[in-house]
Parts: sequence; C-alpha cells; structure tokens
Amino acid sequence: MTENIKDSILKAAHTLFARKGVRVVAVSDVCRELGMSKKTFYQYYASKEDLVSDIVEIDFQTRREVLAKVVSEHDPIEAMVLLENKIDDSKISEDDNRMTEDIKKYYPDTFKKTARMRRLSIRTIIMSSLEEGVRLGYYNPDLNMDSFFMMNVFLFSGLKSMCDERASDRVEGFDCNSFLEDLRPILHHALFTPKGWDRYNYLTGVHSSDSEQ
Repeated sequence: MTENIKDSILKAAHTLFARKGVRVVAVSDVCRELGMSKKTFYQYYASKEDLVSDIVEIDFQTRREVLAKVVSEHDPIEAMVLLENKIDDSKISEDDNRMTEDIKKYYPDTFKKTARMRRLSIRTIIMSSLEEGVRLGYYNPDLNMDSFFMMNVFLFSGLKSMCDERASDRVEGFDCNSFLEDLRPILHHALFTPKGWDRYNYLTGVHSSDSEQ
C-alpha cells in the first residue's frame, strides 16, 4: 500500500512537472491532483526537493533501461536507426526535456548528484555498441571511438542549447531539423564502412547511390 501511494505521488508529480514546469508546481498542486492531504504527502517526502530527487533518479533509470534494451536487442546499425528515429520524434521528448532543464536550473545540486553516473552509464552502453559495430565490420576500425562518442555529446548538447526556446544563447532563426539532417551524413561517413553503409541503407530504405552523393 505504501509503495502504491508513493508511486502515485511520483507519477502525478512527473506529469505536472513535465506539463507546467518544475518551478511553478507546488506540493499543494500535487496533492490536489491526487485528492491527498499535505499531511499524507509529508509522510512520504520531507520536501519538494526530495520528491524531485526521486524523479531525477527514476527518470535516469528509465532512460538507461530503454537505451540498454535497444542496444542489447539489436545490432549496432539497427540500434542507431531506432535511436535516431526516437530523437526525431520531438513529441516524445519535448515535455521531458523541459522538465529536465528546469531541474537542472532550479535544483542544480539534485541534478548533479546523478550527472556523473548518467554520463558514465550512457557512455558504457554506447561504447559497447560502437565496439560491437567495429567487430562486425560496420564501423571504421581506425576511428577513435571514445573521441567520436565525446564529439557527438558536445555536438548534440550544443544543438539542444541552440534549439531551446528558453535558452539565453539560443540562435534566432536556426533551423534545428535541417542542421540535424545535414550533420548526420557527415557523422555517418566518418563512422561507416561500406558494409555499414549497406546495412544502414537497407534498414532506412535508401539506395546505395544516394548515400554516396
């Protein structure tokens, strides 16, 4: 029973944070959403920050599990295509990204607690896929995969900042979708071997001649 109530609080808070923003949602809003008294809420969480901390941890674990599942159940090229498609579907991530940015801004200590763990965990998963791609002959064995991974992290972090409507350093008039479409072939050409291109083109329905242009 206790876990069910705690799960209900987490789900309601996550929904409200994603929809309205972390800063503006108060404990009273979460309680109202659930028809719960503040007294009951404080039996499970001492403060809003404790609630935010749990949401950060659960959100990270959920994303990690999704990433690990994609990588473990598909070959490296299949995993790449699936993840690219997920990135393209902005409707999936828009609210969650807003919530993450709010937590990063207004609860920096809470966010930083899991930041290093997030980076190391995601790096381990992605690097395993890159190394498997080399083993299967899909990826360029002469490419420094660690450097390639870090380059992608910096590129896409910068892209996210430039595309965030609330960011102070956002570039006005910058077309994120077009930039992403232009960037991917550059990264693919650095990464793929001919065998990798064949596999990628087969999965995406692109003719080999198109990818060579």
